Formats: sequence, C-alpha cells, structure tokens
Amino acid sequence: MKHLLSRVLRRLSAVLRELRTAIIESQQKRKLRRMLRRVSSIRHLEKGIGADRPTTERLLLAVGARQSGTDEWTLN
Repeated sequence: MKHLLSRVLRRLSAVLRELRTAIIESQQKRKLRRMLRRVSSIRHLEKGIGADRPTTERLLLAVGARQSGTDEWTLN
C-alpha cells in the first residue's frame, strides 16, 4: 500500500510540474507577443520574460515570430 501511495504521489507531482510549466510558458508567450510590438532584440526579450536564450527562441517560434537578423526577431 505504501508503495502504491508513493507512486501516485510521484505521478501527481510530475503532473503538477508539467501544468506549472505550461502556465508559465503561456504567460511568457503572451508577454513576448506584446513585447515584439516595440522590442526585437533577443537579449531584451530574454530579460523581459525571465528565460534563457533557447527557451526564448523556442517560445518565439511557437508564437509565430521569425528571426530577422542575428539578434532581432519579428512577428510574421
């Protein structure tokens, strides 16, 4: 019984982490869309959403942005 409860709690914890990540990324995407209207530098976008470069680039692509220069992004 203890083993089953432990497995259930681990799975629940994993689901809650995934949900938290999805919520945070949804908020970051929304903020990126707003920021792209006036800022295009990847460095400013990273700082604005509090994420590293790979995460920022992945989220930019997810919202339909494209790279328009070495460090510049724009919405399609």
